[in-house]
Amino acid sequence: KISLVMEVEGVVSWLVSDCAGSFLGAWLMPHVVLNSALIEQPVEFVATASFLVFVGRLTFFLIVCPRKHLGLIDSMSLFAFVVQAVFTVEVGACLMHAVVVLFGAPATELVVHTLALSHFLSTLVFLNVAFAHSSKSQHFIEKGYNFLVKRNCHSIMDTCLLVQAYGTVFGAWIGAFPIPLDWDRPWQRWPVTILYGAWMGYGVSCIGLVFYALYQQYSVKEKH
Repeated sequence: KISLVMEVEGVVSWLVSDCAGSFLGAWLMPHVVLNSALIEQPVEFVATASFLVFVGRLTFFLIVCPRKHLGLIDSMSLFAFVVQAVFTVEVGACLMHAVVVLFGAPATELVVHTLALSHFLSTLVFLNVAFAHSSKSQHFIEKGYNFLVKRNCHSIMDTCLLVQAYGTVFGAWIGAFPIPLDWDRPWQRWPVTILYGAWMGYGVSCIGLVFYALYQQYSVKEKH
């Protein structure tokens, strides 16, 4: 069984790598690939970012830091693992799309923009949860619901995942505030500010969690 020290060290390395990798995938690489900014080509930019973040996180969990090093059960085949992750992101995107529309997004206009936003939010919020809680069990969705909604955390990794998810959603919500203001700026176009807000909420939560995990690492080593 994995020791608590190894688990905490694995979580620290995951947080640092995930934050750095997501920054490259969601921000820098789309600029390089498209040679444009988010404001100019939001749909293409976000679609590229979502794909790169997915590939980056998949690579990390399978190669850089195998799930067993994080105290996670690793009993699924690669194909099933990837299929379950894709399924989770797509279901999460549908959920995010419904929530965004209910909160006032245009239902019949800029649909592609809203879909791109929903997939980006789903990738940031649900993908790591899917990777960490992948299971052969048919109760996979129920487990995800209990984790995200009922906040059933059983490890440091669970706590970090939950804070990451909530931080991203909160950032997206804050990011929506400038859109209706009558400033007529290019960056106020739908859904640019929400994307900025989601990314900043995710980034701030990651930075805070790195310090939290380092503190946990220090505490564990002191006890041992």
